[in-house]
Amino acid sequence: MGKKQAVLDRIEDGQWAVLLVGEEEKEVILPIQKVPPKSKEGDWFIVTFVEDTVSSVVLDEEKTTSMQSSIQSKLQQLKKKKQSRYKNEK
Repeated sequence: MGKKQAVLDRIEDGQWAVLLVGEEEKEVILPIQKVPPKSKEGDWFIVTFVEDTVSSVVLDEEKTTSMQSSIQSKLQQLKKKKQSRYKNEK
């Protein structure tokens, strides 16, 4: 399987990291100890597989920053649309 990008979707019970891997967003559940310390929801990783087993999870800082910026930009656009629409209705 090689290397794939994955996003940390959620942490369950403080023990399990749920990653969405690849374009197909296949759900992979790992012990929280397998992801880098201080990982949080929305962080992106490069996940290395040996056969069907995860052998390493490395934080992809560039992708994480890029995606956070993209999300913030979209949220700002939505807020502006919402505000201008309500201003026009008064």
